[in-house]
Amino acid sequence: MRPEDQLNLRFVQLHPVQASRQLEILESPIAAEVLIPFPTRDIANVLGCCQPGLAARILEYLSIEQVTEVVSTLPASTAFVVFRQFSQEFQGQVVDQLGPIHGPRFRLALIQPKQSAGSLANPRVVTLPPDVTAEEGIELIKRNPRQASYYLYVVDRDAQLEGVVTMKQLLMGTPKDFIGSVMNDQVITIPASATHEELIKHPHWQQFHMLPVVDHDRVFLGVLRYQILQQVIEKTERQKPPGSLPAALIELWEAYSLAGIRILTELSEANKPDSLSQR
Repeated sequence: MRPEDQLNLRFVQLHPVQASRQLEILESPIAAEVLIPFPTRDIANVLGCCQPGLAARILEYLSIEQVTEVVSTLPASTAFVVFRQFSQEFQGQVVDQLGPIHGPRFRLALIQPKQSAGSLANPRVVTLPPDVTAEEGIELIKRNPRQASYYLYVVDRDAQLEGVVTMKQLLMGTPKDFIGSVMNDQVITIPASATHEELIKHPHWQQFHMLPVVDHDRVFLGVLRYQILQQVIEKTERQKPPGSLPAALIELWEAYSLAGIRILTELSEANKPDSLSQR
């Protein structure tokens, strides 16, 4: 190992959080080049402190052998969140390399109930850690402008959602203010388990065009845009068999049917001989 690599490794070992900040401001190929000489456990320690999306993009420049070793070393919750950020093709390569013991576990982590919020959420969006400045946050956004939006979700080093900050707040605020000090920690979320019907009825689509999706531990899984939800609804309607009735109409019909059955039952009971003899 070169002397400069030894120096970098020592810094990573002693200060993994500070090292992760430095890696996050580098281009992904350069950050990967810095990490390549390091032992797997040290790579995992520093990438575990990075934002999941940035950690995934750095890992994609490492060898597939290193990636699978790092993924296997990371805490399970962190590993799953990072794994979700990979492209589908790369996910398949990692699962194959993980083998029959760990591979199925990661494949199952990606499976969400069909048309649930977890299955529809887009994980490849820019998130910001709470412990960087507004100036550093803007630099992170510049590196991935296509994955940024007006609402920027603040995710801590354990991949848990902590708050939200707007692009306007970042641009108009003090450059040295930490994201955690300017964010709004009252965030409206969607549970990953939310069903198709629950998503459609969610009341906050009137206020927001996108909402964050979290699991039961408040781990950030991605965002769901109302436009995507509309597309799913339209696709579902198109796939219905010809002549099928809307769910609301079926529910109404069932309600009237049950009411009709009850009325007929009451009339039948009233016309029984025993009932007549008591009059």
